[in-house]
Amino acid sequence: MSMTDSLIKILLVDDQPKNLLTLTKWLEKPTRQLWEAHSGNEALEMVLEHEFALILLDVEMPDMDGFETATLIRNNRETSQVPIIFITATRLDEQFLFQGYDSGAADYLLKPFDPAILQSKVNVFVDLYRQRKQLEEEILVRQQVEQELLAQRKWLETILASITDAMVAMDSQGKITFLNTVAESITGWSSQELRGHLIWDMLHFRQEDTPFQVNGFWKKVMEDGQTQRLPTPLQLKEKKGNAIPIKGEMAPIRKSTNQIAGVLFTFQDLTAQKEAEQSLLEVEQTLCNLLSPREQEILQLIVDGNSTKVIAIDLNVSERTVEAHRRNLMQKLQIRDLASLVRFAITHHMVRVD
Repeated sequence: MSMTDSLIKILLVDDQPKNLLTLTKWLEKPTRQLWEAHSGNEALEMVLEHEFALILLDVEMPDMDGFETATLIRNNRETSQVPIIFITATRLDEQFLFQGYDSGAADYLLKPFDPAILQSKVNVFVDLYRQRKQLEEEILVRQQVEQELLAQRKWLETILASITDAMVAMDSQGKITFLNTVAESITGWSSQELRGHLIWDMLHFRQEDTPFQVNGFWKKVMEDGQTQRLPTPLQLKEKKGNAIPIKGEMAPIRKSTNQIAGVLFTFQDLTAQKEAEQSLLEVEQTLCNLLSPREQEILQLIVDGNSTKVIAIDLNVSERTVEAHRRNLMQKLQIRDLASLVRFAITHHMVRVD
């Protein structure tokens, strides 16, 4: 149940029970909850415990009159905004009115009051209270939605930033809307610099020595709604003009209605992979150079699963010679057992594997 659907609390303050009875008779409604206080002190206790839409306060009360009660209510930060209608039998001269408004009165009712005027004044303040509570609810809901959206955005940005793939988002026109940090690092462009520009105007690609146009792939994704893998090898020219080897694909970005809203281009920088592959080739070549032609021949026969006796027969040497070459192989490669020797030779492409 929302605040605006709950009962409206109105506080009636008068030291005369008959006056409270009269007010209750004219103000009672199913949507209202009328509270009664018989003194200023009792009223102060109630306003601290409950939220009232309106207070009808008798001015002439013993011990603590309505002016003093209203002043204390207004001076409390939690209750200062509660409107107060003074009820009095005293003639409303200028000084009396000034004292009332100065102590926090929002309006006056003169006894004996017209029930229609009473109800009209109360209805105005009740409606204002409902409108204020409704506005507060709307603001609260909006703030909650904004907080949820901000949290979701932060969560998504964190995910995008932590993804190792580079990501470039485009709208339905091919204009760039977003680059994650990986894409910014690879291309040398910031998201702000590229936002609003067509991807094929700002990012240039080459396939071997031929310029490669990505707009055809973007168009196909927009038309078919299917992910398109870009051909490899492919090079991306970064901001300074250096060619970066990449592999990537383009996929549709869909709205909640499943309508295609744009295209997401994801790609990986293959520079480290290419460098690692080259380094591996160099290492493998170095390893092979460590071995004599006879040792390479024996290593191949070992990996093929031949025993020392079979190798000796195939090479027309003694088994002792084969064992000596095997020990020398393991010493050069710093390997202790035969199984590890076989795995090492296969892993580093030192032998042919059928």
